[in-house]
Amino acid sequence: MNRKIQERLMAVAATALCIVFGITSKALAQEAAGDQLMIVSDLHYLSPALMTNGGVNLQKEIDNDNKMFDKASDVLQAVVGKALEQRPAGLLITGDLTRNGEQRSHTEVAAALQQLVDAGIKVWVVPGNHDVNNTNAKTYTGGMVRTAASPTSADFVTTYANMGYNDAIERDPNSLSYVCEPLPGLRLIAVDDNLCKERDKNKSLEANGISAKSLTWILAKADEAAAAGKQVMVMMHHQLVPHIDAQESLLGDAMVADVDNVRSSFLAHGLRLALTGHIHISNGTTWYTDGRADSIVEVTTGSVIAYPCHVRTLSFDPATGKVEFAASRITKTASDSNFGAYALQRAKDGTRATVSSIVWHNWSNISSMLEQFGASISQEDFVDACYAGLGDVIGKLTITMSEGNERQSGVTPSQLSRELDSGIESTVNTLLAGQNFLVRMMAYGVVKEVFHDMLDEAMYSALNDETCRGTELADVTDDLSPVMWLPVKATPSLKGDVNADGVVDVADLNALINLVLEGAGDGAADVNEDGAVDIADINALINIILQG
Repeated sequence: MNRKIQERLMAVAATALCIVFGITSKALAQEAAGDQLMIVSDLHYLSPALMTNGGVNLQKEIDNDNKMFDKASDVLQAVVGKALEQRPAGLLITGDLTRNGEQRSHTEVAAALQQLVDAGIKVWVVPGNHDVNNTNAKTYTGGMVRTAASPTSADFVTTYANMGYNDAIERDPNSLSYVCEPLPGLRLIAVDDNLCKERDKNKSLEANGISAKSLTWILAKADEAAAAGKQVMVMMHHQLVPHIDAQESLLGDAMVADVDNVRSSFLAHGLRLALTGHIHISNGTTWYTDGRADSIVEVTTGSVIAYPCHVRTLSFDPATGKVEFAASRITKTASDSNFGAYALQRAKDGTRATVSSIVWHNWSNISSMLEQFGASISQEDFVDACYAGLGDVIGKLTITMSEGNERQSGVTPSQLSRELDSGIESTVNTLLAGQNFLVRMMAYGVVKEVFHDMLDEAMYSALNDETCRGTELADVTDDLSPVMWLPVKATPSLKGDVNADGVVDVADLNALINLVLEGAGDGAADVNEDGAVDIADINALINIILQG
């Protein structure tokens, strides 16, 4: 058959089917393109209406926070604009949608995300530790700091009804967890690991975790998905896997409560991919069981309002189970075309906040050690000394960690180790300068050793992009574009399922047309099973679709 005639016939066949289903060729193209998910985390959005004329109190909060929450409104709109431009199948948000759980902030985040829902791009969220029943919710207006309303777990579900809860396949009655299928063949268990319903009864509760009833429900949903021939991943806020050695010294205790039990339970029920946030750096790593008999991969996405403002995409191939990630940055907003440079400068300027956070996470051990020697040093004075002596090295380390793929950064452990030693020497001298001679003599070596314990192991692990477990994804130093394969369960082939997504629909027709035009294809593409992939298969597939 003449090639032009063949192409014309195929175009007519596709158009006829589109007319039958009441869709346009543009919609066909959009459906075929929607094979990716976008992922962002830790929006920490604070409504501009809650910081009008905030005065010195607001400025102090901005200066003492390494997240650019004062720019969160611009960044959120940039994320929405990016999604509208790229048109993924959906957007996943792995928690901490608001700065401190202000209901006004949640309402505005949901309104912004509704723009995507209205455009046919689905959105799925889970709460973070900042989002529900947060007693730290504040408003900064008229120079005053006041308490702001924070949602209950039921309020959260109502606010984000169109972002996962209304169209969930099933919801956990004991938490804000739910199940959905964001891509054909790929089930997502969105896990509430913040005990949100327990916080309704005890708003001062600060612990995270997954209750025994909710864990049982999650595992049952994983089993059901696997039995249906689906691959499964989880999305949650806290970590299942430490991403660097001595992680708690730099990032605090970021792990989900009872992590050993949760992780082993997930693995026992076939859950081998977790998407997380919380630690504000983009990283990929693998946890292996003893003897490397099994493993779980955790891909965490950095805060979108902290440099380098990462946004991830996830692609999934249901036929092979291949999952590929990519990362990009928010480099401009509606009000700042040079936002990427601004974000980097804010990260450098925010090093004192980072130092303060490190000291805060380690203060219990530090203060007990100081008391042992009778040294009288306040936490604020300790932070000042650390910032003066170690600000440069900590700033360089945290920015390198935030950017990901540390081995490719040009910042070497040996280089930073020399700077660390020099900074520790200066810091200890400053800290002990006001103490009596006996205290200085007894404490000097111990204080230096404490600093090394805090920073040295974590620094080497981060810059080498590996942990003591020699994790696979760390070894290939690709935090930004990791690739993994979910286990594929053999299922009977579905006649006409050309793209192997488990359903026969217009997307299969689009895929088949492309294969015929390319002179390629076999197997499922040979719909009429005559040994050739041609226009006859297109006609056969149209009949299958029309017959339902």
